Amino acid sequence: MRPRSRDKKLKEEWTMSLKSVEDIHDIFMQWCLGKLERNPWSELNGLQAETKIVNEQLGSINLKGFLTINSHPSVNAAKSDSPSVGWGGPGGYVYYKAYVEEFFCSQGQFIRRPIVKIRQTLELNPLYYITSIICKNSISNF
Repeated sequence: MRPRSRDKKLKEEWTMSLKSVEDIHDIFMQWCLGKLERNPWSELNGLQAETKIVNEQLGSINLKGFLTINSHPSVNAAKSDSPSVGWGGPGGYVYYKAYVEEFFCSQGQFIRRPIVKIRQTLELNPLYYITSIICKNSISNF
């Protein structure tokens, strides 16, 4: 269980008057650019070193209507003791495929709609894997 002091700081950063969907995109962008110290879905404070490699791109993606919650950059043969992307003991190498995990609201439309939006908005043709959890009448005040 996280400390109440962290919850208070989290509320201060993420609770504001949201008047539009664009306001939500903006707060996600602020997180990606490192302007907020914490987020509701992670116990860690601040951006992780590997996120800082792609944080400008993530900020841009959020402003275009995609709410990113998890990601990492592609890594090709970085040393395993690299401070930004390494893991494991020294002497090894790290390989990652880039990915972005995000919230989608289908609003009753087919799941292919997000892929069309990605292709049109970001001008990308990604490989993708989509999973869905359907929530009806979900309400939260944090």
